[in-house]
Amino acid sequence: MYQVRPENIGSFIDDHSIRFPRFQRKQTWKADKNLKLAISVFKTYPIGVTIINKQVWGSRVTRWLLDGRQRRNALLLMSQNPENIYDWSKKFFKLKNSDQNQDITKKFWKEIEEYLNDSDEEGFEEARSKAISAGDSEFFFDGKTYKTRKKVNLSEDNIDEDFSEDELEDELEDEIPVTDNEDYNDSIWGNLDELLFIIKTVHTKSNVKSGFTSPFDFRKTINTLSYSVDGNKSLSGQKLTTFIKEYLTYLFDNDLNETSSKTLLEYYKIRYNLDNKQIGKLSNSINQNWEDIEHSIRVIKIIKNRLKEAIIGIIETENITATDSQMIFMLINKEGAKLSAVEILSAKPAWNIPIKTPSKDLEKFREPLYAAINTQVENTVRWDYPATLYDRLDQLSFLFPKLAYDKNNELEKKLTLGFKILSGIYRKGIKKEDVDKLATDKNINWDSDVDSIVDEMNLMGKVLSNSSYFQYLKTWQQTFLSLTSDAIALNFLFTTYNDFKRKDCPIGNSSKAKVFVNNAIILADKSIYEYVSQKWRGSSDSKISRNISEFPNLPDKYVPIDDKNWLSLIKTINDNQKIEENDISFSLSKTLVYHTYCVHSLMGPDNSKIDVDHIIPQSLFDSNSSIPNAENIKNSLFNLCPLPSRDNIKKTNKTLKSIDDPWLIQQIAKYSHLPSKKFVEFSDVNSWVKLKGERRGFFEEKFIAAKTQIIS
Repeated sequence: MYQVRPENIGSFIDDHSIRFPRFQRKQTWKADKNLKLAISVFKTYPIGVTIINKQVWGSRVTRWLLDGRQRRNALLLMSQNPENIYDWSKKFFKLKNSDQNQDITKKFWKEIEEYLNDSDEEGFEEARSKAISAGDSEFFFDGKTYKTRKKVNLSEDNIDEDFSEDELEDELEDEIPVTDNEDYNDSIWGNLDELLFIIKTVHTKSNVKSGFTSPFDFRKTINTLSYSVDGNKSLSGQKLTTFIKEYLTYLFDNDLNETSSKTLLEYYKIRYNLDNKQIGKLSNSINQNWEDIEHSIRVIKIIKNRLKEAIIGIIETENITATDSQMIFMLINKEGAKLSAVEILSAKPAWNIPIKTPSKDLEKFREPLYAAINTQVENTVRWDYPATLYDRLDQLSFLFPKLAYDKNNELEKKLTLGFKILSGIYRKGIKKEDVDKLATDKNINWDSDVDSIVDEMNLMGKVLSNSSYFQYLKTWQQTFLSLTSDAIALNFLFTTYNDFKRKDCPIGNSSKAKVFVNNAIILADKSIYEYVSQKWRGSSDSKISRNISEFPNLPDKYVPIDDKNWLSLIKTINDNQKIEENDISFSLSKTLVYHTYCVHSLMGPDNSKIDVDHIIPQSLFDSNSSIPNAENIKNSLFNLCPLPSRDNIKKTNKTLKSIDDPWLIQQIAKYSHLPSKKFVEFSDVNSWVKLKGERRGFFEEKFIAAKTQIIS
């Protein structure tokens, strides 16, 4: 199923066989997190674990990076340009352009000690043990930092007779700060002094050049420098890094072990075909800047060596299900964001098979998707069909809410629903295993079948949008999914789509179309009933699969929920505030309120925000201990009403009598069916029984009568 192995960072970031899935979380790491990873590299801490999914597709083997994109990206940025490390460091260490080297050093070690929060005592004991074992020094603490003092054997054999007492005392007090002691550095600071060296070398940095690139600024001599950009106006740290690496490769290939001004000049001569005049000027510039040039070259060597020495854990999975992938990820990465099934699927070869002739409609919806996930791709593949399906079903706006690309949870939800919709149609189920097999389903012609489904579902949506119930639902700014759940909305879609197909996609006023619309309203009513009475608790995926398989057994004309069952449910809510022995909740009551208003063919207000509000404010129930079961009574149907609002004009927690805005008074009277002359009476919490008597008929007998009429 999987294997675990260590791999050095250099190999990990240079491995070109690793590919990113088409969909993966955005680059979410900020500068401080990138810098902390750099600290871990130089401190030789573990770099963490990443997950690679190995997929074999015929003779083709692909390794997909499922988790670790942000970490790999940060490590790659370290490797590509030391200026990135400097940029991350500026905020972390609070560096200013005016800082001198001593300022940078002081700020660096202060923040490092605070961040690492190491135990000095433990480090001291470790270093002291090494010194004792070596037998040539001893450690002590001077109140500020640990120091080392050379040990001197005061035997006659090793005391020079010309050695004065003062000179001897000076020798005994020869103290070296711990930060200069190799043993202590190894145990406490690792190679962080090298990280400090990189930061000081790059300091300062402008839009034109930095301390890293300045020593290589030979633009006056060579106007075609490979690391000069913006029309020769500035120097690129990333391109200079590449240049230095190529220079080091040149040294290696020619058995030249050490960098020198002579070999660097020779490399420039070969690379840029310089004339004698240019060679002379360049030679002088290199010699003048050689110390700083060496520092920049050393920076590249340091980073390369640290990345080669740092180790990352690789968990490589192979031939496992989406469920297994998610479980493995969850177990090793409890602190991270959950690995979605959509991410896993985008890394499977079958989903990355190109589409020969993708439709223009698919391409239109594909572009904003990839812009949102910040991914550039060259071709359209199978994965793009389910990934864009949700947005392409634009005539089902009464069923599914509009979801945004710029909100991660909504982006993932719309992609997940798209995969489930196709899986329910082709695989007759929406479990992970069903979705997993969708890409290899031989019954799907990917060049045309999904486009046909989109057309049919949108046609079905147009037919249903003309029916009164779904029209009214939209005027209340609600969708069937927002009133129920993902599972119930999907079940409604599958059942209704199968009925639409069974009736040969009827439109207009044909008898088939009328039966189809009635069936959809009956199914919506039944779904609301089952949702409120909590019949969908448990394994909804299994219930959907069962309903899909049993669809052929459904009659041509559906049978509605018995009126007695509906009436019993609503009366129990109003009288006992219970549903199946459970206390009624505001969310369930809210669903019933909107459903009731749609069944009554009541249209919602135009151009106003709508909220279901309490007629008698919640706070009055909360503060009145004399009303038994007040917590649940306040959420009963009779005390709830959908009300519009404008800017700061809304009811919220106000009593009816305290509302003075004429427009809002009119709206409350209209939608609660309470005359304004009774507002004072129903501002008293003790009038809740009268309020129930006033409004319960609307939710009970009148609701049943309206439901019978809208179905017939």
